[in-house]
Amino acid sequence: KQGKRENQANGSKVVCYNCRGEGHVAIQCKEPKRARNSQWYADKALLLNAQEKGEVLDAEAEAFLADELHQEEGIESDNESLPKENTIPYSKHMASNDEHPSGSYLHIPASTFLDLNAQITCLYKVNEERNQTLEAKTQTINTLTTELEWYKLKVEQLDKNRVKHELEMALAERKKRSNELEEENI
Repeated sequence: KQGKRENQANGSKVVCYNCRGEGHVAIQCKEPKRARNSQWYADKALLLNAQEKGEVLDAEAEAFLADELHQEEGIESDNESLPKENTIPYSKHMASNDEHPSGSYLHIPASTFLDLNAQITCLYKVNEERNQTLEAKTQTINTLTTELEWYKLKVEQLDKNRVKHELEMALAERKKRSNELEEENI
């Protein structure tokens, strides 16, 4: 609060770096976050590719990759790279849903598309392999489940046969005992 009072005393106003509105800061801004331009993403992709190849990057490039640049510097460089005549307010852009944007102010390097396509292809192959593995495991589970049911039935039949056998043995033993008693009584 003290900083705000000092700014008011100096005659300067607090400016939001997101919407360029006065009287609030970016963290209090109700506007959606401002997207970075395509050149920023292209630079970031080139630096990431260079870093993956093992090239040594200078401190500025490392800071750029780590997003350690000050927010003001990033916004100023974003605004300097965009021509003023090609910028339109977001609301006007949303109002023209029927129109397709021309590629004149949207430039994304072909290497980015190729990299994304390669990643998608790789992920598709991994997905296919996982689906095949999952299908094989499901088939194995179904086979094992069928075998388990068959063995359960076998165990049930063996238990019934064991009980039947024990009953027959008990009846035979009783008959034998009964015959012995009859012979003794004669």
